[in-house]
Amino acid sequence: MATDRTIPGGARTTAQTPFLRSSGAFRALGALVIGAALLATASCKTTGEDGLEKAAAKVRLVGPIWTCVQLGGKKIEIDPEPTVLFGADGRVSGSSGVNRYFGKFLRSENSKLSFSEVSSTRRAGSPEQMAVEVEFLKGLEGTTGFQVTGQGIQLLTGDKVVMELSAATDPDSWIPQPPDLEGPPGSMDGGVEWLKLTSGEWLKGEFKVLNRDSVEFESDELDNLNIDWEDVAELYTTRQFTLLLENRETLIGALRVNGDRIVLLSAGGQEVLTRADIQRMVPGEPSERNYWSGNVDISATAREGNTDQVDVTSRIGALRRSAHSRLDLNFESIYGSQNRERVTNNQRFTGNFDAYISSRLFWTILGIEVFADEFQNIDRRTAPFTALGYTLYDRASLESNVSLGIGYRETFFNSVEVGESDSDSTAFLQVSADIDADVTKKIEFIATYSAQIGLDDIENTNQNVSAELDFDFMDDFDVFVRVTLSRIGQPAANEDSEFPEKNDYRYDFGWRWSW
Repeated sequence: MATDRTIPGGARTTAQTPFLRSSGAFRALGALVIGAALLATASCKTTGEDGLEKAAAKVRLVGPIWTCVQLGGKKIEIDPEPTVLFGADGRVSGSSGVNRYFGKFLRSENSKLSFSEVSSTRRAGSPEQMAVEVEFLKGLEGTTGFQVTGQGIQLLTGDKVVMELSAATDPDSWIPQPPDLEGPPGSMDGGVEWLKLTSGEWLKGEFKVLNRDSVEFESDELDNLNIDWEDVAELYTTRQFTLLLENRETLIGALRVNGDRIVLLSAGGQEVLTRADIQRMVPGEPSERNYWSGNVDISATAREGNTDQVDVTSRIGALRRSAHSRLDLNFESIYGSQNRERVTNNQRFTGNFDAYISSRLFWTILGIEVFADEFQNIDRRTAPFTALGYTLYDRASLESNVSLGIGYRETFFNSVEVGESDSDSTAFLQVSADIDADVTKKIEFIATYSAQIGLDDIENTNQNVSAELDFDFMDDFDVFVRVTLSRIGQPAANEDSEFPEKNDYRYDFGWRWSW
């Protein structure tokens, strides 16, 4: 060992023991110490790397929803944050903040990880959201591996940390809990489904359908309810649903909705969506019956105008609605008699086939009206048209549409004056509008307007206006009061030179069954 001693002038010198005076022994000891240090360092490094590899090997990428909490060393400030969902089939999907993305991933040697064929939808967001989205997708594509942290995992490009992912709530753990805990009260066993409102109230029953902004839910105590989608905070289903997306995709699975995030659970794994992705949700796997709804009306009609008596009106309507299109068919027949003599006999068929250009803009590829009324001297009137339409409002309590198009109308008369043509034809401008509003929870107001404006002669314009109040009676049965005006711009005189009235009014009182 060495000892210090002071010499005159304040300088210090070291005195060595006899053993250390041997330079050969000193070099040997130095080499031994350095070698031991290097060996210890290498041993520590190897142990640390093995520990990280073992930790990475235990990480289950498939299953949890990973939320990006840090990107490029900075905390994510946008809402919702980007997410990553690893599928058991080697596919990756999630939200990049504004858009949904899809791709493939490959995990090898425990901590090696790469992404490929990543593509996304093309919706626009705020500058801040788009900046995060671009950096997030670029980070995924450059990933070469990952490492474990206390909060989750970090994706790496080489040794550089690209982003940090935190394991979000596993959808399998979203099980209803008692009221004093987060989640629906009770159990999901036995097919019970739960819906939580933003007010904090829970509804128990059966989720029926989502049409863009409107949810239909059958409560065990409150019967059928129409609820604004934005008023739904959480939703838990036990059955499979078919989801029709804005980008025209179709997905199938059970639903877990929490805030803006929607998790679809299926045999193929989990799919993370946002509310903006969804256009319609219907129960069951895709089948024709899931796309159809309809109603049947029976009513007594008091009339004034061309005839004054009581008639019986029957109507049937059917609607097929999917993410891609809408087919709306309606048939109405009115028959009345006085003293066993027929005094009313008319039929009207209308049909529209609409293709969605976007969630609100639609193109009526083909619309048609076929009408016959012997007391208006119309043997048959056929009017096909095409139009562009727009949904102004689409909420649970208010829906309204408008459309404008062009068509061609041909009318054949039962009889005409001597020397007159027994038919008439003209091009027309098609204008239509409708509104469906909830006055109260039990009363619904429905109004429709359509006009065929003659292009050759504006006086040759036919119009139909109706307004009704619909009262919720019980379950799928309603009672209603309806007023209808049908106006013919230029009625044709019959062989006796008698002109029908331009206006026909109807006052209907009846019941409706919806399915």
